[in-house]
Amino acid sequence: MLTNKGKAQLIIIATFVFGAIAGASGQYLLNRNFSTLQSAGPSNYIEEMAGKLNLSQVQRKQADDIIGEARAKYWDLRLQIRPQASVIRDDAKVRIRQLLSADQQLIFDGLVKELDEKREQQMKEESARAGRTQ
Repeated sequence: MLTNKGKAQLIIIATFVFGAIAGASGQYLLNRNFSTLQSAGPSNYIEEMAGKLNLSQVQRKQADDIIGEARAKYWDLRLQIRPQASVIRDDAKVRIRQLLSADQQLIFDGLVKELDEKREQQMKEESARAGRTQ
């Protein structure tokens, strides 16, 4: 049976994990429509669209250019809001750390590091798909 301290630790860690899941879900929903365009790459989307709409070569090229421009604009927007998102994340981390014991802080720091590494990897992958650098 868990002690009150154990229950509190479990609640705090669960809250952090659920927050990370909620953040990831929000990011997924935000990117869902755009991800459709690049799920198997923009060229596959163009292929499918060209086949279903019977696009001419000129139309296909124009659609491809439009999708490329949209991807670049989307990436630029992500870069613009990234500092604001970082401030929000950092504030939440500081506030959560204040709730934790020294032992919990060590575990929390490991969780945060892992999530930050995943986020950075995702940004690199999206950067490559968008043809941009961070």
